[in-house]
Amino acid sequence: MRKHAILGLAALAAAFATNVNAEEHIIKAAVTQFRPLVTHAKPGDTITWQNMAGHDTTSMNGMIPEGAEAWHSKMGEVFSITLDKEGTYLFKCTPHASLGMMGAIIVGGNTDNLESIKAGVDASGEPKGMVKRVIRHVEKELAKK
Repeated sequence: MRKHAILGLAALAAAFATNVNAEEHIIKAAVTQFRPLVTHAKPGDTITWQNMAGHDTTSMNGMIPEGAEAWHSKMGEVFSITLDKEGTYLFKCTPHASLGMMGAIIVGGNTDNLESIKAGVDASGEPKGMVKRVIRHVEKELAKK
């Protein structure tokens, strides 16, 4: 009995420690841009989109890590998600994607899925030039590290 109680307390302490270290990152919609364009986060961090009047945020099909959960907010909603899976996530504002309203979140240090994102640009159905622009910004951010 005592062994189970100790294991339970250890699990609770580990879960609490993970939440204590988590951060919130704010992405703001500004006319037809997300600011910042590229956000760095750690696994378990929360991402919140603000100033969303006339905007939504949705993950881009095939442009998030394999096994990660896709999202799609309601139009005008302040929206938050917690990202646990490492990798690069591309997202857009549905009505303004063709104007370049896209962004990226880099979670952790593993960006292995960036190559598959690049390979899938032509088949994605998204505005090719705009997606490539976001990818260039991600690569610039990664080069800084």
